Amino acid sequence: MITAVCQHEQLAKHGKDRKGAQRWKCRRCGVTVVRDNHERPLGDMRIDLNDAVRVVQLLLEGVSIRAAERITGMKRDTICDLILQVGQKCDRLLEGVVVGVPAKFVEVDEIWGFVLCKEKNAKAKHFGEEAGDAWTWFAIDAETKLILSHATGKRDQSTCDTFLSRLNGATTGPMQITSDGLAL
Repeated sequence: MITAVCQHEQLAKHGKDRKGAQRWKCRRCGVTVVRDNHERPLGDMRIDLNDAVRVVQLLLEGVSIRAAERITGMKRDTICDLILQVGQKCDRLLEGVVVGVPAKFVEVDEIWGFVLCKEKNAKAKHFGEEAGDAWTWFAIDAETKLILSHATGKRDQSTCDTFLSRLNGATTGPMQITSDGLAL
């Protein structure tokens, strides 16, 4: 995990950005920052909101990242950063909105995928912890088809605990949980 050492507290005015917002330069570390009074919907990304919406719409329609790059002219790295930004905001929205649902029948399962390569190849190629198998766990209300909870990680006890904790916060009352019987 990377943590910022400088908190950017010793600031001096340093011009304006292209939208006219005041820029500040930290006297301690030399980093230039923009401090807005309102939260920017895309964080520090400097792309137009309409362009971001268009890219997300393309991705939701099944267009690949490279095809979205060709269609919009937006770089792949920017599209990947946008996906992370949107995903994190959707995760916060789900945690804040889906709370106290009186579900009677809940189905839980997991979906397998991989990052860079499969787990056995990641170990052989020494890619590190971020590469290899990735599991997305879902809990779905059987009656309404609402996704109550999700978690992404390894197929281990830690990810299972996170998943079940989120499910506990999303639901209320007694329920029947149906699973394929994953044994950890």
